[in-house]
Amino acid sequence: IKTQKIWNRNDPFFADTVARAKKDGINLETDNKVIRDGNKVRVYMTSMAPAYGLTEFTVKQGNEVTVTITNIDQIEDVTHGFVMTNHGA
Repeated sequence: IKTQKIWNRNDPFFADTVARAKKDGINLETDNKVIRDGNKVRVYMTSMAPAYGLTEFTVKQGNEVTVTITNIDQIEDVTHGFVMTNHGA
């Protein structure tokens, strides 16, 4: 097995995410924003371990939340942790 060490951001695997971000006016490599659309919330943030572009965000109970995190590290094999406390997620 030859594993892929670094994903290419232009890989078709990411096409839906890239299209959604473009529709929201988001640059995935630089923007850290929360987009609210009725009860749907889309959170876009960058990550360069150990820091995230947003340290926190708030949503209402019942919101449908999609979080998109773009790793901007240039180093292979760096661990990133992401936790949502008090939400059962």
